[in-house]
Parts: sequence; C-alpha cells; structure tokens
Amino acid sequence: MPPDRMRRFLKSAVGPLENSRGSVVVLIVMLIALLSFIPIGAELVKVARKNIKLQTNATVQADNVARAGLTDAVAWFKRQTSQPVGSVKYGMSYPDAAFYPRTSTNSVTSDTIDESIGLVKEYRIGESNWLWARYEARRQPDPSSNSIDPHAVHDITDKRVDGFAAGDGLAWYIESVGYVYRLRNSTVAFNVAPNEIVARSRVATEIRRLSLTVPAAAVRITSRANGTVNANCRVSGGNNAAGAMYTSGTGGSWSAGTRTTGTPALQSTTTAISVQSVFGVTDYDLKLMADYNVTSVNALPASYPSMALVYINGAATFNSSRPLRGGGVLIVNGNLTLDSGSNTLFSGLLWVNGNLTVNGPAIISGTAVVTGSLTMNGTVDVAEIQYDSGILSSVRQQVGQYRENKSAFHVFSAQK
Repeated sequence: MPPDRMRRFLKSAVGPLENSRGSVVVLIVMLIALLSFIPIGAELVKVARKNIKLQTNATVQADNVARAGLTDAVAWFKRQTSQPVGSVKYGMSYPDAAFYPRTSTNSVTSDTIDESIGLVKEYRIGESNWLWARYEARRQPDPSSNSIDPHAVHDITDKRVDGFAAGDGLAWYIESVGYVYRLRNSTVAFNVAPNEIVARSRVATEIRRLSLTVPAAAVRITSRANGTVNANCRVSGGNNAAGAMYTSGTGGSWSAGTRTTGTPALQSTTTAISVQSVFGVTDYDLKLMADYNVTSVNALPASYPSMALVYINGAATFNSSRPLRGGGVLIVNGNLTLDSGSNTLFSGLLWVNGNLTVNGPAIISGTAVVTGSLTMNGTVDVAEIQYDSGILSSVRQQVGQYRENKSAFHVFSAQK
C-alpha cells in the first residue's frame, strides 16, 4: 500500500477513537462538577430548613405573645373597681373611652408602658438579649377628631345585649397584636431599623358580663302544682322575698306559713323566666363561658369549686362520693338529684332545666330556679332552700365578672 494511502487509512481509524476519548473526558468533567455541587445543595437545603424552623418558632411565639395581650386586657377589665366598665357610667364622650389603661411610675402597678396607644407591654424572650416580645391592645381614639380604628378595643354592648347601648360596658371586643422582634438599638422604636420584626400575629375575642337578674324568691318554679315540700323541709323567702314564685297553676304541696314562708309565702307572676332573661346570654353562649362545661358530675373536680360557673349538660346526681358542697352558679340541663348522704351545702344560684329532688340534710342559700317539678324530702334531716340577697350579690361580683366568649376567639394569619 502506498505511504499516502496508509497515512489516510490510519488517520481515518484513529480519528473516531480520539473523538470518543474526548467525549468521555467531557462527561467525566461534567460528572465531577455535578458531584461538587451536591454538598452545596445539601447545605442550602439544610439552611432553608433551619430558616423555616426559626420562622415557624417565631410565628408560634408571636401567637403566644398576642394571647398574653388578650389575657392582660381581660384582667384589666376585671380589676377595675367600678363594674361594669362603661363610658356612660363615667360620663365619657364616646362609648369606647372607658378602656383607658394608665402608665404609672411604679412598674409593678402600671397598666401599660404607653397609654397613648393602649395596653402595651414588652419583655425579653428567654435568656437572649436580642429577641424581645411586645403586645398591644389598642385604645380607640376619640371618633370626633379621629377615624375609627377597626382593630382597637370596642364596646359592643348594643350588638350583644338586648335593651342596652354601646357605652354600658356589658360586652367588649378585644384585639391584641403580638410581635417578636430583634432588638439591636434600644434608643429607637421596636419597628425602626436596625431593630427588626421577626413575626407578628393578631388574636381577638369578646368578653361579656353575666347580668344574673334573678327573681326575689327562694324558689322560682314554672307551675305551682309541680311543687312538693314534705315534712321537715323549708322554703324560706324571708322579709324581702317570696318563698315560692310561680308562673301558672294552683295547688301543690307547699304548706304556706309553715314549710313555705316569705313575703309573701307564695307569689304568682306573669313575668316569664329564661336563660336569656336571667343571665343576659343565650344557653349556647352560657356553656362556652362556663368555668366547667361537662356532661356528668364525675367530670367535675373531686372537690366542688367554691365560686364558679358550672354547666352540666345532662342529668346529674350528687351523692356521698360526689357531694354538692360549694357555691357560685350551677346550671343543670336535665334532672338534678341531691342524695341524702351528700349533706348538700350550696351557696348561690341553682338553675335546673328539669326536675329537682332535694333530700336532707341539705341547705341551699341564694335561690333555685326549676323549670320542671320540685320535690323536697326531709326524712333523714332538714332540707331547706333559703333566699339570700347577700350571697347572690357576691355571686354577681365574682361569678358574673367579665368572661371570655370562647366561640368568638379568632387567630388571624401571622405575618412578618
């Protein structure tokens, strides 16, 4: 084969091999490059996850801070000397003016750090010097010279309580904003650089006072005929209240003048009675406002509370192992039986949406409202229901205080 042809042959044979080798080299270089990016990508994912976790934690913290603001605001309303807290009572110029937390030189007793805004508090989170919390429950400015602030604390009595107006202070809308921020310069505001807001959350609720407008009688029953007061039992109204007040019917076993006494012993009335008329709220709201909302006696604390709002949604029996020895307001949505071995001693308002059976020894001081029948037995010892205005006044003050309506609680979307 001539030399020229030989060279052309060798070149044609080696050329593809060289091209293939070059492609392999390129692929190896690309693979090495990709492998070098894997640690970087993993680190980026790790950093992203860490940032998401930190932001989530900050958001949860902001929710908790906002809730702390609500708790503080409700406590502010409860500790005011004059109740209810309403602008009408104080002669203020607009309905929301009664919510006015004040700044004091005594940090312990001061309501707020900035009364121009409302109820404002700040505190450090954990041991860190740079992460801080702040909550605000804003005060409504005078609408005669300012625009209405929809996020400020607002008297909603006219919208929640029939027959009352805004400014009477029986119902309030409360909104609290919680902030988590990095404090880098304490000489400027929390939201001014170089300080940085990490997370923010808003929560809102409504609070209501229970009116507790009870009849002036030891017992309020729907039909007089449904009352049976046996021997060794007493229904006592005293000098300022009836023994038993009823809407309709005649008869019944009351023994007026002996077992049933008062001024008068028995009194007919045309005024209807309902949960709304007595408590100022619906039955649904009353359950949500209760300290204990249960379906049986066994779900209550072993020792019955001394002054609480208890709602039992169903029939209830108190006996020697679960005695009724306490006070406040007890609502039973069903029949209530007080066994003789329970030694009942209750002070306050007893509301029974059903039949009430009282077996002695038992003393109920305050008043009892019964929609069904009342049966009192004193075969073991005295069973007595006595009207006591002093106890009822104490119940109004302590149990009728501002209570949160849990159905009105809202958590707004957290935002930075």
